[in-house]
Amino acid sequence: MEAIGRRDVDLEKQMRRAAASIALNTSEGSYSRGKNAQQRFHSALGSARETLACIEVGVALGYNRMRAVIRALRERRGP
Repeated sequence: MEAIGRRDVDLEKQMRRAAASIALNTSEGSYSRGKNAQQRFHSALGSARETLACIEVGVALGYNRMRAVIRALRERRGP
């Protein structure tokens, strides 16, 4: 995140909010039941995708140091 923040403070803030939301919604979902739990986990997944999108935007904007990070993330998540 710091690598993005050196070039784009707003994108870093957005990424931090999305990343924090993953943990917060996952935690809340683990103590919820039924549809509420499903909604929290769905929100956490959306935040994970948003975090990845922030990295992809960093790469698209030419923050070259992020290319290795995004390659590693794509390898971890699979096709």
